[in-house]
Amino acid sequence: MKTEIFTFLPFAILFIIFAYWIMKKHKFSKAQPYIIISALTAIDFIHPSIINSMVDSLSCVQIDNEYLLKNDYFYECYTQEHLAHV
Repeated sequence: MKTEIFTFLPFAILFIIFAYWIMKKHKFSKAQPYIIISALTAIDFIHPSIINSMVDSLSCVQIDNEYLLKNDYFYECYTQEHLAHV
């Protein structure tokens, strides 16, 4: 669930920024510089959180001589499926 939220968070933030500046300036051509600056600032702030969440979702822990995904103990690490995502 956490990974899905972090996946769609940048798009939601960009939509909110776009809607805010369009409503405030009433024209896209006037709002465009503000949208670009705001979007780059927002992405700069949330980028580390997204990367951290993605890496954490593929991390493994050792339990009883088996390596399992940290976030979901039903999946084994270092299998073909796991390595395809890493």
